[in-house]
Amino acid sequence: MNSKLTALVDADNFYVSCERLFRPELRRRPVAVLSNNDGCVVARSQEVKDFGVKMGTPVYQIRNLIKSRGIHVFSSNYELYGDISNRVMRVLGRFSADREVYSIDEAFFRLRQDQAENLCEQIVSACWDWLSIPVKIGVAPNKTLAKAATEIVKQEKLSKRFLIISRPEEIDEILKKLPLEEVWGIGGRLAGKLKRAGIASPMALKSLPEEYLRHHFGVVTARTAAELRGSVCFDLENQPRPQKNLCYSRSFGQCIDNGPELRQAVTDYATEAAAKLRKQHLKAQSVSVFILTDRFKSEAPQYANSASFTLTPAINDTLPIVRGALKALNRVFRNGYAYKKCGVLLNRLIPEDQTQPDLFIPENPRDKGVSAAMDIVNRRYGAGSLVLAGSGIRNQKWRMTRRCRSARYTTQWSELPQVK
Repeated sequence: MNSKLTALVDADNFYVSCERLFRPELRRRPVAVLSNNDGCVVARSQEVKDFGVKMGTPVYQIRNLIKSRGIHVFSSNYELYGDISNRVMRVLGRFSADREVYSIDEAFFRLRQDQAENLCEQIVSACWDWLSIPVKIGVAPNKTLAKAATEIVKQEKLSKRFLIISRPEEIDEILKKLPLEEVWGIGGRLAGKLKRAGIASPMALKSLPEEYLRHHFGVVTARTAAELRGSVCFDLENQPRPQKNLCYSRSFGQCIDNGPELRQAVTDYATEAAAKLRKQHLKAQSVSVFILTDRFKSEAPQYANSASFTLTPAINDTLPIVRGALKALNRVFRNGYAYKKCGVLLNRLIPEDQTQPDLFIPENPRDKGVSAAMDIVNRRYGAGSLVLAGSGIRNQKWRMTRRCRSARYTTQWSELPQVK
């Protein structure tokens, strides 16, 4: 039988695996990776999971456990994780061109049923032998069941590190083991709604009529139930969907209460957003800025607001985008508040080769020259090598706190691993 199946490759505890990549002495030792500003746990090794640490646990709640159990803690190293993710996806591309990169550590692809077992063994071996990244694979008739199979591999710690299901009895067997919340596309909130309606398991969900599910829970839930029955409702997205918006935002390392520092942060974020826009060959027709205070400090005055500025004509050059972002910031900034976060959104994106020139407002060659120079320098010497003076040089309290970040081994010349 040569019918097509869908496979999901999922890198194990990906952030943790990346941290262990250049620190092999950390294998089989407890490792945790923290969120922005070192606030919460966002990745855990199996050893940390066995200690009972949940995803999203605030660090202050487990400080004693970190000391007593010798947990190795790292700040999020996005530069390293992004580069290793690209390498994993390139390895997967050797085995199938018909694939969808679903997230930083997951990818779907199609394969023939008679090749499934051999191909899975090759992928698991290649990811480990070439990159030292452990992966698990679920193979099934569609994306929802492939995700379910991957969850079973994770829960039962199968020796083969992959699971192939295709027959109805095999599908029913894994659905009986899977909590409703773990079904791809369901999540906690929808699972709660389904349970209140008496639908407490994946087996119960798949048995309901399509018309009932469409009427009470929407078309996506009805399609999910159809996939649990073995149908194919969600195709692979081989080409990423065109973006309509692009957002760059961060929480500040420390709250800031003055305009100059907030302008620095907005300048920096708008610069990063413009560089991403050019990399994707897009232009923006407007820029928005939002600012907000720390909602967890209820005793402090609270404020949140946003504003937009139209970009005419559509553009992706750094200087005009920064100017527009700062004008939007001026409309919403208020003194007397301690701001915790801001963000820059580029809206109504269009391909750069489909923009309509403006007869009365031509593009500025100087703006394009500055953007091109920044791209060349930052690509050659690393991100942030050439920045606008408006983003500040020192004492940037708004910079994200990453006190425990490991070296950016693969993206910074000064932080290359050294062999002694």
